[in-house]
Amino acid sequence: MSDEVNGAGFIGDCIRYMVISGVLALVAVIYNAFTGKESYGFWGSIAILAFYTIIPAIGAAIGNLLRKIAMPMFIVTNGGMGGLLKAKAFWAFGPQIIGWICGAAVAIDLLNKWFGFHLR
Repeated sequence: MSDEVNGAGFIGDCIRYMVISGVLALVAVIYNAFTGKESYGFWGSIAILAFYTIIPAIGAAIGNLLRKIAMPMFIVTNGGMGGLLKAKAFWAFGPQIIGWICGAAVAIDLLNKWFGFHLR
């Protein structure tokens, strides 16, 4: 509830995840440009940068929204402190990472279909 009061709701999450996705996409585009394995040209690189920034960020924001809805109030484990740390780490980062990976898969599929790229 405090997220809505501070103005960091869904749109704030999208902006935060867009910055993170944008940095990762820029690293991927620069790496691809300098390795020379496959050339997509200037506009292809811009399309990759745009798709890899926007779509995975939306996926991560949806994952965070689902995390806020489904996160339990307390965690009971039988693995001791290690089990508790794993469960807390999952609920802190897991849904966002899963959403980001799903968004990246959608971005790859759209780039392959619309632009004829052969991304993996």
